[in-house]
Amino acid sequence: MPIPNRPRRSRACGLLAVVLALATAGPAAASPQTLVRGLSNIALAPLDAALAPISSFVGIRENLQNIDDSPGVRRFYPIPAWFYAVGLQLGCSVIRAATGAIEVIPGIPLVFVETDMEPLFDPVTDASALFEFDSDILDDGYRFGINYTQPGF
Repeated sequence: MPIPNRPRRSRACGLLAVVLALATAGPAAASPQTLVRGLSNIALAPLDAALAPISSFVGIRENLQNIDDSPGVRRFYPIPAWFYAVGLQLGCSVIRAATGAIEVIPGIPLVFVETDMEPLFDPVTDASALFEFDSDILDDGYRFGINYTQPGF
């Protein structure tokens, strides 16, 4: 039984793959938006968790000022609400890191094409944040210390 000529066939397949890759190259206007958003969500999620007590306090203070509640609610609401809000902020920071990891996977191939993915976790772009920095790469900039209890949508 003759042995197949594998080196010659594998070289031909490799050459064909290179030709196809060059012939079907995408546009020059590639966008790293999805990849950078995913990586920034992974990197900034721990800061959201660290700032959870402060952003919870700010959110509760804004609620007390903007919502017309009875004096009893205003007196007894803040302390249990703070513990609830801190837990919610910590949970949302974990979700932010997880969605960042999920966005990195399709973000790598999307660097080479013009298409971008919608954010998987909208509160990162919609809710108020303690710190916001503009970015040339990200449309929404870098944001952390996000108040997940008051989404802006």
